[in-house]
Amino acid sequence: MASARYLPKIDPGRCTGCGRCIAACAPHVLVLERVGWDKRSQLVNAQACTGCHHCAWRCPFDAITMVKNTQAVSLVSRLPSESTSSTTRQPGHPS
Repeated sequence: MASARYLPKIDPGRCTGCGRCIAACAPHVLVLERVGWDKRSQLVNAQACTGCHHCAWRCPFDAITMVKNTQAVSLVSRLPSESTSSTTRQPGHPS
């Protein structure tokens, strides 16, 4: 699976461990981890993250921001552009 262009960054000072982000995460890449007596959300599988932003939108405490995944951005920048690729044309559409 290709890496997402954006990944969730969780602010431990704002995260209350409510679990709403985990419920919103379809690929299940977030988990609650125990930190002392508290729980905090944690990204455990960045490669499986789709970068959909649902976790950040669902967080009522604004503890999650989406940050650029520099590895994914560098991979995309190395892909051939549509103007140079002859395989990107669709039948019936002029190029």
